Amino acid sequence: MKTTLIGDNENKGGFLGLGSTTVAVPWTAFQISKDGDKTKYVLDATKERLEKAPKVEGKNYERLYARETAEPIFIYWEETWLVEP
Repeated sequence: MKTTLIGDNENKGGFLGLGSTTVAVPWTAFQISKDGDKTKYVLDATKERLEKAPKVEGKNYERLYARETAEPIFIYWEETWLVEP
């Protein structure tokens, strides 16, 4: 499973006014494009949707790879859950 985390690692006010909350978002939920030599990542989500997104506690991110943890994240973001063979 490939998932990214959106949050404020510096705890300096947060991201989009969400404080220091960290949420999990599958990479497939992003629109990824190039702008010159920079890569742009765009997530089509409202502040309310981010506030209700599955939260990530602590820094033990390996637990996000387990199906019972990852699948609900994909369902929330309406992304297809793909299990590698």
